[in-house]
Amino acid sequence: MYQHLPLEIIYIEGRLFTIKQVHKQPISMNSEENKRKRAGYVTALNRYIELGKQIVWIDETNFNLFCRRTRGRFRVGVRAVQHLPAARGPNVHLIGAISPAGVVTMELRKGSFSSASANIWITNLLQRW
Repeated sequence: MYQHLPLEIIYIEGRLFTIKQVHKQPISMNSEENKRKRAGYVTALNRYIELGKQIVWIDETNFNLFCRRTRGRFRVGVRAVQHLPAARGPNVHLIGAISPAGVVTMELRKGSFSSASANIWITNLLQRW
């Protein structure tokens, strides 16, 4: 009866199931304590804005330039194989600051920021700001 179902659908004990990518959600993500902390942050932030303080958000992230597919197509009965190099490739590091007025500054570099170079970046930001 279910011979023509796509491979992503499984029939177990009279029920249909689909195979899906798992979504990872930390247990503490929306805990009551974290909700209280977020509310406290927003309250304090609004207070600073009402006082006329200038708000600047600073963040940093890494990107790896190595991309790979997680799915592929091939003939039935033959495994879809992607041959990969041993190393993952270079990292690109981005650090930036934004305010309600827009981007204040940002820097992109190959490799990562050391704590010393991040401190220099923040010092330069504060001098310009």
